[in-house]
Amino acid sequence: MKISALFKLTIVLVMGLATLAHSQSNYPAKPIRLIVAYAPGGAVDSVGRKLALSLGELLGQQIIVENRPGVSGNIGSDFVAKSQGDGYTLLFAPSTLIANPLVIKSKPSFDLKTDLVAISMVTSGPLLMVVNASGPASVQDFVTKAKANPEKFNFGTGGYGAAGHLSAEYFKLLAGVRGVPVILYKGTAPALTDIIGGTLSAMMEPTLSAMQLVRSGKLRALAITGAKRDPLFPDVPTFAEAGFQGMEFSTWYGVWGPVTIPVGLQRRLAEGIKTVLDSADFRNWLAERGYEPSAISGAAFATFLDNESKRYERIVKDGNIKPE
Repeated sequence: MKISALFKLTIVLVMGLATLAHSQSNYPAKPIRLIVAYAPGGAVDSVGRKLALSLGELLGQQIIVENRPGVSGNIGSDFVAKSQGDGYTLLFAPSTLIANPLVIKSKPSFDLKTDLVAISMVTSGPLLMVVNASGPASVQDFVTKAKANPEKFNFGTGGYGAAGHLSAEYFKLLAGVRGVPVILYKGTAPALTDIIGGTLSAMMEPTLSAMQLVRSGKLRALAITGAKRDPLFPDVPTFAEAGFQGMEFSTWYGVWGPVTIPVGLQRRLAEGIKTVLDSADFRNWLAERGYEPSAISGAAFATFLDNESKRYERIVKDGNIKPE
C-alpha cells in the first residue's frame, strides 16, 4: 500500500511538472492583463499602453491594459499581488510603488518584497522644475525669494510619495528652504493648472507631462534633475549647473508580477521587454518624451529597488515627512 501510494504521488508530481513545463513553453496562450495602477491619460498610463502594444506584438498575444487607480497605486498593486502567478496578470507601476510604505498612513495589504516579484525596469527620465511663466527667472532666484518670504512660496505634487513629491522635498533640504510647503493635489492636471494661474509656485514634473506647457510658454523650466541636459530642453540647465550639486533624480517605471510566477516565465517576460526596448521604434518613442530605456531585470532590478528605497527613506526622515 505504501509503495502504491508513493507511486501515485510520484505520478501526480510528474504530471504536474509536465503540465507546468507545457504551459511555460506555450506561453502566452491567451491575452495578458497589464494592470496600470493609475488613472488613464497620465504619464504612467501612456508608457504602459505603449509597452503593452509593442510587447503584445512581439509575443503574438494581445496585452490588455486595465486601469485600477487608487491609494497611490496600491489598489492595482494589491490586485496583482493576489492574482494567480501564471504570467497572465502583470503590474505596471512607477517609483511611487516603493515609496508608498514610507509615506502612506494606511499600509498596503501586500508586501512588495514577498508578494510581488520585480520582472523588469522599463524606462526612466528626469524631472523639470517648473514655475509660472512670470515666476522666478532661475533656481537661485527662486531660492533667494523663497528664503526671504517662505510663506509666499510652495510646491505642488499630484501624488504623495511620487517622484515629483520626493524630489521637491529633497530640493528643499539641499536649498535650505524647509519652510516652503509641498501641497498634495488629486492628480497632476489641477496642480499644473494652479501654476499657470499663479496660485502654486513650482513643481518637479516629468518631462512628458510638462513638455507642452513649457514649449507653449505657459510654464518656465528652471532646471532639470538629470546628470546632463536633455536634448528636448537644450537651454534648461541641470541642477548642478544651477549651483545645486547632488540633485539628480528620476521618475522610472517597471513591470512586476505575483511572486509565484515561475522563474522561466519571469525571464521570458524580461527578455521580451528588453527586445522591445532595443527596437528603434520604442527607443524613439521614449526619446521624444524625455525618457531612456532601462531594461535591467532580475537581481539587478531588485538591487536598484533596494538602493532607491534606502534613498527615499533618508529623504522622508531628513525632511520629516509624515505619513498621510
